[in-house]
Amino acid sequence: MHCAFFKPFCAIASLHVARKSCRKFSLNSALLRTTLAILSMPPLYEVLFLFSAPRGYLVEIKRLDQPADAPKSRVFQWLWIDAATVTTLQFVDMTISTRQYRTFKEAQLWFDDAQGELCWNIGPTELLVVQTSKTLTRSQQSLVNLHLD
Repeated sequence: MHCAFFKPFCAIASLHVARKSCRKFSLNSALLRTTLAILSMPPLYEVLFLFSAPRGYLVEIKRLDQPADAPKSRVFQWLWIDAATVTTLQFVDMTISTRQYRTFKEAQLWFDDAQGELCWNIGPTELLVVQTSKTLTRSQQSLVNLHLD
């Protein structure tokens, strides 16, 4: 007798739970669509230099989404990429001799055709290896695209 009495209430409760699940699924699928759209965006930049290090990657990019009269500091950018973040290095100066040198507010960089060092003002020195492919992974491309927006 108790089962028959509660059966309609159980059906209503099940329907309510199903509706909440559908709403949650709709929100999750919308988030997934947005994330996939960002991941599949074409790069907004061209990679000029790419270096790998044990703790991350250093890349110089030329932005392709800037107007022709944009300042060089907006068009050419140096980025430090680690597992989950991208940091823009603030360019100060450059020198070219047998090695290339760059000075940033956050660090100093030297490199040649095969290797380099990024010496952070605060923190360890990164030993860099030149990546001739100049190709970021998909996840790195996505991080950079999100960082540039």
